Amino acid sequence: VFMLREKIKRFAMSRYSVPHGCYLLPASPDVYKALVVHYEAEEVILKNQLPAGYLKKENMPNRKKFLLQKAKNQVLEKIPEAARGFVVSMMDAMLANNLSDSTIRNYGNAFCRFMGDNDYRDPASFEYKQIVKYLGGLMGKGLSATTGHMLVNALNYYYRHVENNRNFEFKLPRPKKEKKLRVVFTPEECAAIFTAIDNPKHKLALMIAYGAGLRVNEVVTLKWGDILPAEQKIHVKNGKGKKDRIVMLPYSVLSMLENYRALYPGKDYVFEGQFAGAPYSTGSVQKVMAVAMEKSGLAKKGSVHNLRHSFATHLLEAGTDIRYIQQLLGHSSIKTTMIYTHVSNKAITRIQSPLDRMLGNPAIKTDRKNDKKV
Repeated sequence: VFMLREKIKRFAMSRYSVPHGCYLLPASPDVYKALVVHYEAEEVILKNQLPAGYLKKENMPNRKKFLLQKAKNQVLEKIPEAARGFVVSMMDAMLANNLSDSTIRNYGNAFCRFMGDNDYRDPASFEYKQIVKYLGGLMGKGLSATTGHMLVNALNYYYRHVENNRNFEFKLPRPKKEKKLRVVFTPEECAAIFTAIDNPKHKLALMIAYGAGLRVNEVVTLKWGDILPAEQKIHVKNGKGKKDRIVMLPYSVLSMLENYRALYPGKDYVFEGQFAGAPYSTGSVQKVMAVAMEKSGLAKKGSVHNLRHSFATHLLEAGTDIRYIQQLLGHSSIKTTMIYTHVSNKAITRIQSPLDRMLGNPAIKTDRKNDKKV
């Protein structure tokens, strides 16, 4: 029973209902077929006792609608009924402003933390100094700068869009971010990760993430119509910040794409999930990456996003103008892209330590192209 329960939890559109005490799924023919296939290995026999015509194609929710509703439910379930009205008002404002499901979840969770830490008081009753003191107390307890920024963003959003209080906007102190270097794989390490994968679908997903510098969400929402083989380009639609951009389509994956489509002839998404017409989940791709990392035996730790970091760093080391890299990554500010100038290894390996120079140690790598020391 435990195994059956765990499997149903992992269905892309499953949702646990507290009142019913069970998991709910969309009443569509594709979902029912997926259930039958999903439990064949356990020899579970499903008996359809639903009324005739109950399973309808139109019952499959729109993906955007599903993700927004899921994010909203995940936040609301953490807040007591007495204080739920404040969070609902914030959710309504975010939905009206067409914010993404991830932003709704992140802002909502941060705001719920603020509410819980303050006994679910009416946010309108707080004075500016009280909020500053609260934020200072959290940072004093070791709260990370990233979490602190998210909390400030959530509070600014609430007071601006719900309370319509402009006095709080952008005036809350922002914690200074720690400047941590990002994990970057060498080209050889990237090759080792890809070699460790046998499944063609999994291999192609990670190769495109690296070869085109895509975010994991952009990989799973990639559609066949977005791939432009004649132009050697990929049209990334509705990326982070709801922005479109054009990136390169690596020549090395063209034949793989053709062979892959013959094996997985999906009509819409390149990487389909459990249900026909639904995309692969980001969590599944991250698990593929984790398994590949383990099999490859790499000492470094990383996720799919580190393939994107590696893409940018390798372009920079190859001499690509950073402004082009900014466009390929979809960064709004060049400052975000400039972080890769700090993680590039090529320049570092050409610089000789003053200790080696003092002791006359000749063991220094040279620039193979220019054959010179720095």
